[in-house]
Amino acid sequence: AADLDTMQKLGIVRVVNCTRGCPNFHPDQLAYLRLELADAGHQKISHCFDAVVSAIDCARAAGGACLVHCTAGISRSPALVIAYLMKTKRWSLAAALAHMQKCRPSVSPNPAFMAQLAAYEASLFARP
Repeated sequence: AADLDTMQKLGIVRVVNCTRGCPNFHPDQLAYLRLELADAGHQKISHCFDAVVSAIDCARAAGGACLVHCTAGISRSPALVIAYLMKTKRWSLAAALAHMQKCRPSVSPNPAFMAQLAAYEASLFARP
């Protein structure tokens, strides 16, 4: 998130920063969505899902990419990307999690985030 040259080479035009302490390093060059989330059981993240989907879609529509990051890339940011995959690709929670773990084996959203993702999955795939 700090290396502007690498981010530009990767085509990143937007950043979702879901940390509490990491600054938005390049606010003059990149669009940011700041979500100050804790990696803790009490943290609600489901209210952020639609904003993250919108941020990623906006970057893609502009022909670019969106970096979604937290501190370690294990729980917070993967949970948000899983929500994106569930919403846009219509993947189940299990499929989205498996894909993320294939790309990055250390991915492991905390149990509270998994519960919120399960509720999101139920709402996305509810039958009328």
